[in-house]
Amino acid sequence: GPEMRGGTANCSVTISDEPVGSPIITDDATAAIIMNSPSLTKFQDDVVPGGVVLINSSLIHEKCDRDDVQSYYIDAVDISNQLGGPKFANMVMLGAFLAIDDSVNIDSVLEAFKKVFGKSKEKFIPVNRQALEAGYNAVMSQKN
Repeated sequence: GPEMRGGTANCSVTISDEPVGSPIITDDATAAIIMNSPSLTKFQDDVVPGGVVLINSSLIHEKCDRDDVQSYYIDAVDISNQLGGPKFANMVMLGAFLAIDDSVNIDSVLEAFKKVFGKSKEKFIPVNRQALEAGYNAVMSQKN
């Protein structure tokens, strides 16, 4: 799709203790994980005032235009490359999200990883844990 050519792509996730009627988020997201510049332009306004915008500062050099949200800048690709390549950048950003929303913890994410990908992929758990923890720590260092 367009994301392969530098365009925007999005995915909505709803976290709830109750059944979710519709996972579609229109313009009232409480957080956004922004991986590239076109996505920052397109999606930063979808976050409610008081929400959080997590920005992959390895690829995005501009700042969030909004002063009514909390913005965090995470060098996701740089961190991922230190772990073995750019393919862990999404896990770095998920770890960053976990630092601002404690409804899910790192161990739960890794347990889900095992269930979804099965026994044969368990060898990737340690590096994915490192990626999650690195993203988490990147946000925590900005909070202090």
